Amino acid sequence: MGFMGISHWVDSDCAADFRFTLKKEIDALFKKELKNEANEYNTPGWLNALLIFKSYPHLIHFVGDEIVDEIVTRIKSDNGYLKIKGGKDLVTRFLKLRETKEK
Repeated sequence: MGFMGISHWVDSDCAADFRFTLKKEIDALFKKELKNEANEYNTPGWLNALLIFKSYPHLIHFVGDEIVDEIVTRIKSDNGYLKIKGGKDLVTRFLKLRETKEK
């Protein structure tokens, strides 16, 4: 009986499997959202991701490094979204979260 943690199957195999499944599904959802391009009425997927990370900062630990890197790339090529009120704050929050991400 292992209910010591969720980081490894030896801690609790079912809990660790559940955590792995969550990470895989959340990562897939973020990958899908990053393909979303903006139009005149909607925000692009990378900006939606920043808004989600603002509300749920711990999700940063559930996405792969390639997702984080893609968001940083999109921030650098911003078309002006981040010049609007609150945009700079979103970027600052995200970059701080990026520093805390588990490797």
